Amino acid sequence: MLQIFIQAMAILFVSVVHAQVRTVSGTVTAKEDGQPLSGVTVLIKGTSQGGNTDENGQFTITVPEDARELEFRYIGYLSQTVAISTTGMLNVALEADANELSEVVVVGYTAKQVSELSSSVSVVSGEKLRDVTSNDVSSMLQGKAPGVIVSSPSGDPNATPSVTIRGSSSITAGSEPLYVVDGIIGGTANPNDIESMTVLKDAAATGLYGSRAGNGVIIITTKSGKAGKTQVNVNATTGFNNASMGNFQVMNSQQLYDYHKTFFTPQDFATQRPASLLETNTNWHDLAFRTGMTQNYLVSVSGGSERTQVYVSGNFYDEEGTVRHSGNRTYNLRANVTQSLSDKLKLTVRLDGSYRNTETEASGNYGAIIGSTRNLPWDNPFNPDGSIKMGTEEGWLGRERDNFLHGWQFNFDKGRRMATTGDVKLDYTIVEGLT
Repeated sequence: MLQIFIQAMAILFVSVVHAQVRTVSGTVTAKEDGQPLSGVTVLIKGTSQGGNTDENGQFTITVPEDARELEFRYIGYLSQTVAISTTGMLNVALEADANELSEVVVVGYTAKQVSELSSSVSVVSGEKLRDVTSNDVSSMLQGKAPGVIVSSPSGDPNATPSVTIRGSSSITAGSEPLYVVDGIIGGTANPNDIESMTVLKDAAATGLYGSRAGNGVIIITTKSGKAGKTQVNVNATTGFNNASMGNFQVMNSQQLYDYHKTFFTPQDFATQRPASLLETNTNWHDLAFRTGMTQNYLVSVSGGSERTQVYVSGNFYDEEGTVRHSGNRTYNLRANVTQSLSDKLKLTVRLDGSYRNTETEASGNYGAIIGSTRNLPWDNPFNPDGSIKMGTEEGWLGRERDNFLHGWQFNFDKGRRMATTGDVKLDYTIVEGLT
């Protein structure tokens, strides 16, 4: 009798054990395009138990019989709670969190919501920078942020643009703002890798950086990988640059000849300015300037899982200056990696490298820009045999007596620059909201 009772209890126990758990499977996709999402965290509601979706967005987890709901979490998407169906099959579509990044502003060592800011701050997102073809971070801000004035001193692409935030703060000192890239003061960044730029304008916003921030601060945040399907981006752009003359115009030979008549008597004019001068009509502006071509090619790969995110990019940029014999060719590489070592500890590694060849116009005493406006159209820059004059020959009428075409043959200003930066950061969450 005892043996029968024990066997019956064993059968009942096994049945109860089998009835305590069940399997739930399904697929998680993005609501906007239906693409599967890999690395989505799937948790049993109210617990830390669960799993993750695979590269096809599929998951299979074992849940207790009394479990009623599953919670789905994914970076950049709204969390969603779904009731477990009786069939054990779930198809979940997550909705992107459109406000997750757009409302966040990086200020110093912290990130704040726009609604929390009381100081003067302007934010330029990466979306607004896509229509700018430039290899200079300062140039990309032109016309993008109120109160920020960007001007180029010449047609040389290697000349550093002048950036002024809310006017100059000093008569004698410079007006350049302080640049902070991913928390590094004075860091460098390829414009194609920029996620956002934050311009801090007043004392309340720039107080963290002290006196160095007297002219304002430009905080640059570079792109990082996001959990999800690997994305490969290939971008090629070509542009053309021309020197803007505005309302400034130079006279041709006939116009200058007629103007000089007002300074001489008819008898002296025939002697001092013979009609043979009209045989030469040199356009010095065309000799100094050109239509510069700009090429920009970018390849980037980003992606990762809930715990590991990677962004890698390579860029080739080639710009011809509007001033002849000027330009630059730049190669850039960047890798940003974020790894969650635990629930509280996160490792971030950023590496950036660039190699740049530059050529700057160097043509003698005055240069092509000054020479193009001061040299006279009556002066021929070439000898009858096609060789280039120096500008000091007999009969040269220009005041400076300098032919910048001659200087181009012998004066060279070429450079090569290689730069690398690295940043390793550990973030430990002491309590929620404090790292």
